[in-house]
Amino acid sequence: MFSETRYAMNGELHVAYRTSREGPRDLVFVPNWFTCCEVIPENPSIQGWVEAMTSLGRLILFDQPGTGISDPITPGALPTLEQWADSLPAVLDDLGSSKAVLLAIAGAFAPAALFAATHPSRTTALVVLDGYADPMAERTDSPATEEVLAAVAAMWGTGEFVHVINPDMPWNEEIRAAWARMERLTASPGTVALMLPLVSQLDVRALVPTVRVPTLVVHHTDNPITPPELGKYVADHISGAKYVELPGRNMFHFVEPARPAPTDPPRWSTCWGPTVNGQQHLAAPMRHPPISEGVVEPAFHRRRQRMSPSADHGYRPVFEHQTHRHAWRSAGTRPPTPIRCGR
Repeated sequence: MFSETRYAMNGELHVAYRTSREGPRDLVFVPNWFTCCEVIPENPSIQGWVEAMTSLGRLILFDQPGTGISDPITPGALPTLEQWADSLPAVLDDLGSSKAVLLAIAGAFAPAALFAATHPSRTTALVVLDGYADPMAERTDSPATEEVLAAVAAMWGTGEFVHVINPDMPWNEEIRAAWARMERLTASPGTVALMLPLVSQLDVRALVPTVRVPTLVVHHTDNPITPPELGKYVADHISGAKYVELPGRNMFHFVEPARPAPTDPPRWSTCWGPTVNGQQHLAAPMRHPPISEGVVEPAFHRRRQRMSPSADHGYRPVFEHQTHRHAWRSAGTRPPTPIRCGR
């Protein structure tokens, strides 16, 4: 399904990327610096999400410089935010793609926002998945940044880190081993220790209001690492952005439990609507949520399908009333300007 790995040139840096087959639109998964495009599609935790995305268009995966199979970095030549953002046009140009939907998770919002702000004509839409604009180092309700970074580096390569930040994901020894392998192919513990302090200090709050593209911000309600108010800040400071909050504690939206295949053909609800005056707009949700909830708006459905453990099938469908959640969830952090609730 996916192409052989190729390389695009970002200045003098080689950026590795892979794509699925052609589709009606291009979707770029903007990585959070710790991915390996060579093995992402084969990871059992991600395959359901990959299948959902490739049903919507051509999915483009790439590794930021310093991670995966892109060019490595050295302590004396750490990448800048501009270089990370420039990986996007480098890959798109190499593919001959004029524009794409950006799927940005967690800290990857920073380079995605910079690209969207500086290349709005090449950004069909921006989908922010549990992302944030302010540096996590400023949070007062968490352990010291140095302790967190040391702990991450110490467990790197075991697969356990992804379970820590995604406690609701399905987990067994096979899944752990797959993530452990991907971590080892993504970066060494030394590279992680080198990159994490740089990533944790990214602050793009001044950049956020300059984004002028259709934007959907999706956040898990009980994410303890990046709480919902960080996503609300992003949505409140991008003109016209839509904010959707989903139940759950995971940071990654692509590790949700797999949904059973519907009996009738799915009507994929995406963030793309009809073209009006030459511009594509965010669409209203349709009846059936797809496997990936990261590009849909299930919070606007009266009922959404969730999964719970089942002895015979592993997971069974459960229907639960879903209401809008507009209350603040205090995490000890407040942005420099007031945030409006009730989006």
